Amino acid sequence: MAASMVGKPLSCDELTYNCTRLEYACLYIEVDATLLFVHSFEIESPLFVAPLTVTVDYEWKPSRCEKCNVFGHCCPTSTEDKGKGKAHDDSPTPHTHLQPEPQPTVHTNTHPSTNIAT
Repeated sequence: MAASMVGKPLSCDELTYNCTRLEYACLYIEVDATLLFVHSFEIESPLFVAPLTVTVDYEWKPSRCEKCNVFGHCCPTSTEDKGKGKAHDDSPTPHTHLQPEPQPTVHTNTHPSTNIAT
């Protein structure tokens, strides 16, 4: 499954599941916080000579801590650590716990030389 190139597929919408919308797929994928977001990748298909480019659009991306690679918070920088007595803060920022889960949408080109826009 192409969604595995982005992360761990968790679920999809009904149109994707029933294959009734062929222009794009809407999937819910768990991504690894230690890796960069995948924006496109290529897959080979027996239907085409050239590989197909799959473009990934994210409906929402959570903030990620640059220091410890955890979604939803930001560790204090070294200047913020002075006088606080702690080097790592696991509490989420106030606005992140209200955000919905990230929902990447995987778009597959039906022709190798065209891009699908949403």
